[in-house]
Amino acid sequence: MPDERTRTPARRDVAAGAVLLADEDRRILRRTCTRGGCAFVAGISATMPEWRAAIRGDPAAAVGLVVGRRIPEHIGLRVDLSMTVLLACAFVDPAAALVLSHTLARMPLEPRQRARLSASWSMHKIWLGSRRAGAREPKTPPGLNGNAS
Repeated sequence: MPDERTRTPARRDVAAGAVLLADEDRRILRRTCTRGGCAFVAGISATMPEWRAAIRGDPAAAVGLVVGRRIPEHIGLRVDLSMTVLLACAFVDPAAALVLSHTLARMPLEPRQRARLSASWSMHKIWLGSRRAGAREPKTPPGLNGNAS
């Protein structure tokens, strides 16, 4: 793993005040998540079917744990667990990343931190969506690449 001096720094979106994850940061997060950082989610024991499905990695079930709940006054165990399960899905699913972004925007956090986290996951959702859609490099319009056709 690269040390702090060689790692690509996170980019800043000045308008939104958000720290956006650089490609290297995203790779480190994904590697951490797959090597045990998020593996503890699989170790959670649950009896309710919706929790079981979410723990197994079903993004729709994870979203269902969070959507429709009122925003808490403080972050307790139930909120922490449901958001952690959603987070594990948000690394690979654009819908889960979008719900995570919107939910974080309303959490009882310091306003600046709340805005940064929300914007970062919103950008991650866009990034996931572009990868999933098979985004290609834009084609050069005819006549601009030296071919006069």
